[in-house]
Amino acid sequence: MKFNFWTAGGCSFIEAVLESDDRRIGEREEGPGTELKLQTALLFFDYEVKNIHPDLLGLLCMVNFYPFIGRKVTFPMAVSPRLRDAFQSQIFLKKKPIEFKNVDSTIPCYEGEKLGLAFGGGIDSSAVRVMFPEAFLIHEAHIRNGERLTSPTIDVVERIAAVGDGKVVWTNQRYVSIPGGWHTWPASAGTSLLLATDQSLGAILTGSNLGSSFLGNGRGYWNPHYARKWHGPSGNFWQSTFWAIGIPMFSPVSGLSEILNYKISMNHLDSTEISYCTLEDGRACGVCTKCFRRDLIRQFLRPEEAIDWTPYHNDAVLRLINERPLYFGHIFSTVKSINHLPNWIKQALDDMPTIDWTLRFNPEMFDFCPSNLHEMMEARVKSFVEPMTTDDIQQLKSWNQMDEKEIEEDTIVPELGSDSDADYKEDAIYDRMASLVPGVPEEKPLVEETEAEEEEEESPKPVLEIYRLRIGDFAKAKEMLSALRRLKKKRRSWNFYEYASNSGVNPRYSVLTGIIKSKERAEIHANRIEETTGWSVELVIEYH
Repeated sequence: MKFNFWTAGGCSFIEAVLESDDRRIGEREEGPGTELKLQTALLFFDYEVKNIHPDLLGLLCMVNFYPFIGRKVTFPMAVSPRLRDAFQSQIFLKKKPIEFKNVDSTIPCYEGEKLGLAFGGGIDSSAVRVMFPEAFLIHEAHIRNGERLTSPTIDVVERIAAVGDGKVVWTNQRYVSIPGGWHTWPASAGTSLLLATDQSLGAILTGSNLGSSFLGNGRGYWNPHYARKWHGPSGNFWQSTFWAIGIPMFSPVSGLSEILNYKISMNHLDSTEISYCTLEDGRACGVCTKCFRRDLIRQFLRPEEAIDWTPYHNDAVLRLINERPLYFGHIFSTVKSINHLPNWIKQALDDMPTIDWTLRFNPEMFDFCPSNLHEMMEARVKSFVEPMTTDDIQQLKSWNQMDEKEIEEDTIVPELGSDSDADYKEDAIYDRMASLVPGVPEEKPLVEETEAEEEEEESPKPVLEIYRLRIGDFAKAKEMLSALRRLKKKRRSWNFYEYASNSGVNPRYSVLTGIIKSKERAEIHANRIEETTGWSVELVIEYH
């Protein structure tokens, strides 16, 4: 894969030119490895870079296009051996060895001075904002198919940016593939890499909490000290690539539970500056599992407040609290001590142990802090919350809702600024359409066929058929989102993503499923859905 980079009209552009060994179908580098289909190889950001270190630009290319890269890569500018060597770790080589074609050993290591915060706007990154007000905030705002996805966080950061302490960057970075979402979890800090040289950022702070960093999303203890043997000094192999090129990434709330982060950021919550759910026109819906967990925490911290639990008595929440292992179970094991919870919540959580070590932070998180920041960051965190005792740490390390083998084999991936949940699965869709940022050229074909490639196409190749269902043709985006929720409740084993196509003037919205194993099974599901809902269902056959 070859990369081009240029700036024009107040924007910056990265273009990936696919070569014969690259591919358009890849797998996401987080969670279950969802299949991705690359739709465009052109990234744009409405920020015109003045200067960028070659290694930072190279890493920005890698975090965005890694799933589609074949055997070699050529960057817009030669990179240092530090970046090349970062991708020679045991894990990366096991995934796929990649040859870096343009490496220059004379390139000096990147250096910066200030703290930057990859700010998602949720509770966790807001807690970082409270503890480190001097950090320069960078918020990535998303454009999907020409549509600007608004959120309250954009207004918050724009007010901060007005006095020079932050920047909102509009980009299509998260929506160049189907389904949408960052291709690798550190791509959520991609805009920070883009701005780092101009802003002299020496480290990128993120908002990954205790549940994501040490507890496998609350299922069981993940030992990052042991993982260092193959993940590198940061405890995570992707995160270690940032360290290698001189801009370490670190979450100063990685040892704090959501409860502590909620407490620290309470003032911002009260002023509605925190966006932890965006399903209701960019704001909290008040019925989903994420909102449910936040209201439980709020009730725990403010027992005098009256919270109406009736909207949460729905299938999604009931399924969540009755499943084992319980997602973010350590939070529920803490808040279950609330005296006046409804019986349907109490009964579901009755078998969970009661704990309180989530009310103190894990000091071992500073074992993964850059050495030059360790002393300052530890003092700052301790000014807000107390550290765990030795007994607390032992209980933390004993936390286990799963079989040991399952925990050890699962690679824990902290999600930056996403408030712990995989936001790309729950993105809201908005009816308001907006133009693309100025200066965006027409997109070029993903692959320009050469004569050799054309000849190769003449040879017969095995064809793989896969089946999906296209459900809907809803008149409004909100109707499609409602249908998407219903489908997720009925078929949790499927992957779903939003899909929109233009028909005349008005957009038609629909839902596209993930892969269904056989044509017969797909047709059965299609008939059932049509009979029970009245929605139109189309069988989609893709050839690979």
